[in-house]
Amino acid sequence: MKTMKTIMLASFLGLSTLAVAQERNEDKIKKELNLSVEQTEKLKQIHEQFKPEFREIMMDKSLTRDDKSKKLQALRAKEREASKAILSPEQIARFEELKKRKE
Repeated sequence: MKTMKTIMLASFLGLSTLAVAQERNEDKIKKELNLSVEQTEKLKQIHEQFKPEFREIMMDKSLTRDDKSKKLQALRAKEREASKAILSPEQIARFEELKKRKE
């Protein structure tokens, strides 16, 4: 019982940390790209639209780690393209620059 509580607490803390890190990353991107409120909302909607697909891939036990990685990479690219439709040409250029720095 104690082990289960410890595992659940560790999982919660891990997810909380991930959520905070993701929020900070989103805030940084919002600032760097100078997104409008409307753009920010549309990007959140796109992210929410893709979230179930990401979750499905992650939970699919029939996929190997490599298969999951490839599918997630393809889905990220698809989400990125959908997001670019909302950005101005200048914002897209800046986004690409930020992405290159991250790599």
